[in-house]
Amino acid sequence: MRNTLYDQARKEGIKEGKTEGINIGENKKETEIKNEIKTLIQKGKLPKDTLDQITSLKM
Repeated sequence: MRNTLYDQARKEGIKEGKTEGINIGENKKETEIKNEIKTLIQKGKLPKDTLDQITSLKM
């Protein structure tokens, strides 16, 4: 019985850890993309129509 509870808790912990890791990765990627867009805008290397499309997106 004790091993079963331990195994169940371990599996649940792994599942939660994977979910949290995925969320962290997605947030990091989103931040990297936003930073890259800002850099392109600042350098004037982003076409106007692309800039208009980006600014119209809801994030």
